[in-house]
Amino acid sequence: MASYQLKGLISIEEVPTIKQKIDGLFTNTTIKGWFENFDELKNERSILLQNGESYQPDRVVVKNNQTIIVDYKTGEREEKHKEQITNYRNLLSQMGYQNISAQLLYVNDGSLVEI
Repeated sequence: MASYQLKGLISIEEVPTIKQKIDGLFTNTTIKGWFENFDELKNERSILLQNGESYQPDRVVVKNNQTIIVDYKTGEREEKHKEQITNYRNLLSQMGYQNISAQLLYVNDGSLVEI
């Protein structure tokens, strides 16, 4: 968080609140599992299509022969979020990934939505 503070993205007053939210998220065993003992990890890696389009899931974790797509959201729930992560799942399937699950994490309230 210090780097975000130095860049002026967050104030020193915001640090305790943000840290508390992050710590709270990691009490969820599903979320914690995304950051432990994975076989492959891709953070914000672009998927480039032949037509020039580019897509960028926030986190793709391969663990125990499963592929987990995670997209972080800070705002309210919207139908377009489900459409976006479903598109990511379809693209990864076309790329040969198997046993794919897709999850939206709404960081403001800590809610997790499986798609």
